[in-house]
Amino acid sequence: MKNIGKNIGLISVTLNAVIPMMQAFRAESSLRIKNYLDEGLQALVQREGRVTEQCLSRMLKIITKAADDQAEAILLTCTVYTPYLEQLQSNFSIPLVSADRAMLEQAVRLNRKTAILCTFPATTDSSAAVFQSAARRLGMTKAQADIFLLEAAAQAIGLGQVEQHDRLIAEKAIELGSQYEAIVLAQISMANAALLLTDQPFIVLTSPKSSIETLLSLPSVSIETKA
Repeated sequence: MKNIGKNIGLISVTLNAVIPMMQAFRAESSLRIKNYLDEGLQALVQREGRVTEQCLSRMLKIITKAADDQAEAILLTCTVYTPYLEQLQSNFSIPLVSADRAMLEQAVRLNRKTAILCTFPATTDSSAAVFQSAARRLGMTKAQADIFLLEAAAQAIGLGQVEQHDRLIAEKAIELGSQYEAIVLAQISMANAALLLTDQPFIVLTSPKSSIETLLSLPSVSIETKA
């Protein structure tokens, strides 16, 4: 048996998620991170318009690689795979953590009028599903959140215009701030936009901090992969 606190496999489908996640990990020296990046997976989801069996099979192979490399826990940064976490977890004895699940559970617990901002179309459905699932699990079935897709921000990041991407997200959050008490930035790639939202009357939630706290709270696990 090994204690969580050393080797973490960080699985991403876009480099735009890796950078903010690694920035957050710098503050936690007890964790050693090994990155696994497959940008083709994001292109596949975009092409299919949803997570297909082919997508899940490809993700399973990446997780298996991380487990074979002696990861003690796996962190999935891609929000569209969160609804499939239990299905993926059934293949492994090491824990799989979804970067956005802890954040969305926190949003439910706040019990405030909530807006969830997304830049990736497939994330809208998955974020809504995870939020609703958390509400049921926590016995807070009246909790509700509205979803907003920021297509212009997605176009900006696709062109490498990171500052424009962050600015567009922050502007939308401020626009919604008069109507909502909590703003959720659904994807890790959106996290740096929170730096532009200090001293606002609404709460801003991002996933890096929540996911790291979840990793640190995990119990001891075996590092064996299930047959």
